[in-house]
Amino acid sequence: MGIGLDLTGVARARLETDPEEFCRELCEWLPTITGEFFEGAHGPGCGHDHDHEDGECGHSHDLGASEDDDDCRMVLGTVQFFPSTEALFIETGPGGLLRLSTKTSILGPGYHRWLCGILGKLGEEFDVEWKQFDEEGNVGDETGYFFYQDTARVDHEMLVWLKLACEALLQYQERGYEGLGLSMPISPQFLDFGPVLTVLGPRSTEWLQQVINDPARGKDIFPWWHDEPLALVFRNRALCRMWDAVCWRTPLDEQEAELLSSVHNDLCQAYELDPSVSLPWFEWNEIVGFLDEEHELEIEDNLRQTLNEFAIAHEKEPRIGYRRGNLRTRTSGGWSVVVPGSFQELIDDEGNWGSQDDLRQVWVSSISIVDKFDQPIPAEDLLASDELIEDEEDPSTYGPEVPFGPDEQIIGTARIRQETDAETPHWQLSGKCAVAGEIAITTILYQNKSDEEWAIATWRSLQVQREDTDDDA
Repeated sequence: MGIGLDLTGVARARLETDPEEFCRELCEWLPTITGEFFEGAHGPGCGHDHDHEDGECGHSHDLGASEDDDDCRMVLGTVQFFPSTEALFIETGPGGLLRLSTKTSILGPGYHRWLCGILGKLGEEFDVEWKQFDEEGNVGDETGYFFYQDTARVDHEMLVWLKLACEALLQYQERGYEGLGLSMPISPQFLDFGPVLTVLGPRSTEWLQQVINDPARGKDIFPWWHDEPLALVFRNRALCRMWDAVCWRTPLDEQEAELLSSVHNDLCQAYELDPSVSLPWFEWNEIVGFLDEEHELEIEDNLRQTLNEFAIAHEKEPRIGYRRGNLRTRTSGGWSVVVPGSFQELIDDEGNWGSQDDLRQVWVSSISIVDKFDQPIPAEDLLASDELIEDEEDPSTYGPEVPFGPDEQIIGTARIRQETDAETPHWQLSGKCAVAGEIAITTILYQNKSDEEWAIATWRSLQVQREDTDDDA
């Protein structure tokens, strides 16, 4: 659900170009004209989750293949221009076939118009003959702006979509759902805010009703509503990262330090362009402090003094940042777990999911198992066949079994022991839990005994959701 672009055409300047080479060329060309609004590019590659031998591709991207051609003929690349939104999907095929698609209603009409301008230049550069409708009759730009340049209609279509989205969210609330997201990713789910989450912070039920009555009152959730001034765009880009990406602690690695630096730089640009623009002074000062802990940040004395003074003036205001609370995040398979938002997520060399801070770690791996008749093995049998404690470990070092809890679907047990011989002494919770056909193995490490209740609660927060039972709410 949302407004976006799904443009198709033929690049007449690349009729004889290999699709992979063409896709790579586009991914390399786009950053050269987008300036500061470029986050990264990936591709080219197939990118589709299917078996080439079957020809089963969930994408409607087969623009030129015959019915007898079972191979995936399109090559996929992605380019990210802004945080908290969809990447631009680039699909290229034989004979210069081209499809460009993304959702723009996450950011707003200003972004939609900016992106249309960028893709218009792409069309000129590669001599693209655009199709207003694809082969199935779907329109390439729901707002019509790419083809007719009607600025007011983009605003109107965004507000119509917003009204419909708020009506749907209100209906979900009335059915008992909580923590609903408006243009938010499926994972992670931020748990300690609400009842409605947006990329620029939570909103109330009253806000939903106000927007349903007057959609223009909801423009504040769009990070890029106006084409100008850019000061607001830079500020809102920083706010997007502050709400859903910043962990609000000293960075654990260079990547986290770069994230904080990008927020700081965006706020600096917004302030330089318009010193009167409203800024998140307290949180900006926090970020400068985190960066100072690694190495003193190069910042003008006047700005540092302004930050300190304005931070004090705004210290009693509600804090920005979903990751100040807990979140539910997907681990492996259909499993998810609740961890602090300040944790850093990672994948180890064997593909196992993990999450950590400087004192605690959570690791979860899962396996799907069926019998010879392709039927799920009962959860009780899965637990009985899997050894919780490896043979080389002394069972006497573990404490008593901890049951998974009152969950009606999931069963499991865990034990805790102290690791005194490790390089860093710690406690370890080793747990396993299962439903029919699915088992999850969990290891939680913590250095302070006082975190034992947290470790048990984290393990018991595991849930499993099979793909065939996903709920769009």
